Amino acid sequence: MIEVRRAVASDAEALESLAAEAESESHRYRGHIDTDRIPTDSMVAIIGGSVVGIVSYVDEGPVRHLTLVHVHKDARGVGVADALMEFVLRDAAAGGCTHVRSAAQPGDRATKNLFERNGLVARAIQVEKKLG
Repeated sequence: MIEVRRAVASDAEALESLAAEAESESHRYRGHIDTDRIPTDSMVAIIGGSVVGIVSYVDEGPVRHLTLVHVHKDARGVGVADALMEFVLRDAAAGGCTHVRSAAQPGDRATKNLFERNGLVARAIQVEKKLG
């Protein structure tokens, strides 16, 4: 069974570990994890007492910006990310948000597919070139 709840202080070590894992895996794709917005809150997914997934976000007025969505590699394929998204979308609506936004890195089909399964629709393609 997958439990989803708001992160608490005792989850800090697991959150750091999952964020580091996400950063490490992000190098497979062109792009980078969104570090422009510092998350103000996180939701965690728990299986068997262990934190196995995270969604971090920041609310800016009526918009919830998801800054990180990540599931530990050993917990993938069982619905953890969908459970997190369902919880986050419900929580955002209950909190007065009118929109939820995020980004998927180029080539990250799993994240793109997760977002689409949960009703998020691509509205723009951002591009960037590092100079120097």
